[in-house]
Amino acid sequence: MKIIAAIDLAISIEQEFSNCYRKIAQTFPESALKEDLEKLALDEISHMQLLQTGKKYAIRAPEAFPEESGWGGELAEGLALIKNLIADLENTSMRLPEALQRISDLEERFEEVHLSTLVILKDAHLAQLFKALSSGDRIHKETLQRIMSDLKL
Repeated sequence: MKIIAAIDLAISIEQEFSNCYRKIAQTFPESALKEDLEKLALDEISHMQLLQTGKKYAIRAPEAFPEESGWGGELAEGLALIKNLIADLENTSMRLPEALQRISDLEERFEEVHLSTLVILKDAHLAQLFKALSSGDRIHKETLQRIMSDLKL
């Protein structure tokens, strides 16, 4: 998969993560937990902006990226999984523990994708961008674990 297409797919994933967090937040009454989920949704928008910055960089300095990314299958599968989660939230009476666990698992998966990306990048600034994405995913996973603990799930 060409790098620009891979980045576009990653941007779509971050958008879907944001949508998913908003959907889960709707299940809570006004509370600190709802605010945490809404903050996670906003963080995903920030991740989209980071990736858009990376895309601009890839267009201007393509030599900083590999010509082809090996992430195509992983990204496509991840996008399908997050869309399936959103569909399940909309179409079924999915229990909150399952929804939180599934999105936590996806955050962990993409933390690993972002970390593996660091290895192949040839530019320190781009590496910092993907390190920030990975760190954000880890923080999201920790936040979700705290929410599940607070809810005694």
